Amino acid sequence: MRRALLRLVHGAVFLKHKYGETKRRLLWCSIFLDRIMWGSTKKKAPKGHLIRDEIREIGYGSKISSDFSALSSFKSAGTGDTANNLKLIIHSQSRKLNLEAQSQLQYREWIRSLNMWIKSSTEERENFYAWYMMHWNENVGISHTLAKLRSLAVGNTHLRYKVS
Repeated sequence: MRRALLRLVHGAVFLKHKYGETKRRLLWCSIFLDRIMWGSTKKKAPKGHLIRDEIREIGYGSKISSDFSALSSFKSAGTGDTANNLKLIIHSQSRKLNLEAQSQLQYREWIRSLNMWIKSSTEERENFYAWYMMHWNENVGISHTLAKLRSLAVGNTHLRYKVS
């Protein structure tokens, strides 16, 4: 579970689709695991967020509901079935976040991590936060971690982390 939640906190670059436009966006969860945020791969501030408790559904692959109106403008950068298999939609009370992973590996890991995050209890999220603050910050400062992540995310499509 730690590895999955750590993946979300550290983030990854996805293609974000909105009104027929596609942009590269860094997607990550807050350290408190209470929201998922996205922003430019070059700036520190998030452009938007969804609150965890307001997320109704995570649609992916063949499980994306046909009633999502966002799908009509959801154009893939790739072609064929492989590109369709990399799409996911995070549907909250206020909006839909249309994303496309940049690889099958990233897609599978993030689907798994997002599902664990949504199903996690308050106690599990609090334990993760305590572990993260104790262990991760001993080795690397949080501001350094985020700055390093953002600089790496510009050129990389997928980031992997080791968890002790």
